[in-house]
Amino acid sequence: MKLSSPMEIWKYLPGTNCGECGEKTCLAFASHLKERSTRLEECTPLFEDEKYADKAKQLTELLSPEIREIEIG
Repeated sequence: MKLSSPMEIWKYLPGTNCGECGEKTCLAFASHLKERSTRLEECTPLFEDEKYADKAKQLTELLSPEIREIEIG
């Protein structure tokens, strides 16, 4: 994960506080994303509304787990 705080994640969310994800606010949802206790796809406006398409793509990339190269043997 390339984002270190819920506030950084929140900047990429729609900010509508619609509650469709099950949380009261987008910031609360961002906190759960940071803890990996929910999935980004739970934010339906982010993926259903075309005006958030760029944010959805960026946030998906930024929340992807960082993979470290390891050497075996």
